[in-house]
Amino acid sequence: MRRRPWTMALSAAIGLALGACRVEPTPRALLDRRQGAQQEAQEAVTELRTYVLAAVRALDRGDASAAEAVLNPDTPLTVLAPDTTRGAADLRVALRTLRRDAPLVVEQLTVSADVRHGWGWFAARLRDARGRRWHWSGVYRREDGGAWRLAATSLAYGSVSAGDRSDAGTRTTGGGRHH
Repeated sequence: MRRRPWTMALSAAIGLALGACRVEPTPRALLDRRQGAQQEAQEAVTELRTYVLAAVRALDRGDASAAEAVLNPDTPLTVLAPDTTRGAADLRVALRTLRRDAPLVVEQLTVSADVRHGWGWFAARLRDARGRRWHWSGVYRREDGGAWRLAATSLAYGSVSAGDRSDAGTRTTGGGRHH
């Protein structure tokens, strides 16, 4: 097989061009920006987790007003809970429902945040003094100034079997017993 002179020249030019190329590491500024975003998201999750746990502690003290204040509700606020309708005033009613059966045990708390889009979310499984299991979730939105505001919350309860009562507080995530 005979090579043509122009193919040899093209091969040589490609070889020289590739030889002149340098592989450079990813710029530190790009890596720092990515790590900064991850750190900001983790800080948001920690902040939202703190709000929810502080609200549970306030309810354990019997202070539904303090629980409402720490949750930082938005207006209008959508509340789905037993004996409530839509509206910010009804958040107090929902929180008083929880407060009646304090102390509360936080069995599980999951928090997530999308800082780029300004949304946060939490889901908690609580157990009250009567052994009832509560499912409490909420959606936060982040204002331009950086403050998180509770935009919607849902509170529902279900029965707890006798077998579940014996291990109350043993499957805790980021919470445990608060009072």
